Amino acid sequence: MLSSISWLLLLSSLLWLAFYVFIVSINYKRSQEWNCRIVATCHALLLTTWVDLICFVIGPWPFSHFAEPNTMPQNVALFISAGYFIFDTIWCLIMQTEGVLMILHHLISMLSLVGGLLHGRSASEITAVIWGSELTNPFLQIRWFLKQTDQYDTTFAKVNDLVFLSLFMLVRIGIGTYMCVVVVSSQHTIWWIKIGGVIFHCISFFWMWKMMKFAAKRLK
Repeated sequence: MLSSISWLLLLSSLLWLAFYVFIVSINYKRSQEWNCRIVATCHALLLTTWVDLICFVIGPWPFSHFAEPNTMPQNVALFISAGYFIFDTIWCLIMQTEGVLMILHHLISMLSLVGGLLHGRSASEITAVIWGSELTNPFLQIRWFLKQTDQYDTTFAKVNDLVFLSLFMLVRIGIGTYMCVVVVSSQHTIWWIKIGGVIFHCISFFWMWKMMKFAAKRLK
């Protein structure tokens, strides 16, 4: 089992790398970070769509099924996202484009996803947390793209910031706090998932504090 998981994780990472190389080849006039952020946006859209399909069509509902055996669709979500975070973490370390907090966020995400595959349980909790994280990601990337193209003072940029902040507060702070409390209180969820969830949530609160400072400045 460990061998098959390792090979599938390697395959997923290589597929994301191949996708990045493809984006670079057709968009070679842009910087490497620009192209990597395109990959990040595609991952966020793919993962959130797939998890939405699991939650609302296939099941189970992630807020009521803790520490249950992973389903095949859930494992697919874990493999997709784990492979991406392995690729992106290595890319960030090589290019040195991100700070310590973002690298920690990536490492916790990667370890939780791989741990969920090895443990064979708790994919509901893990995919719900990653879904909440990735739901706001496209708006964050759009913000970066607008800054790079000198369009950050446009109405569209302001609307994008408003949507990003609103979703962050609603999903990552509001629903995320509820999810964190429920998972930590669960008698069935394994301890390392609880610890990872708490650290992940603390990072979200730190980012919320930074964004409140940014929002006050933006409003001025």
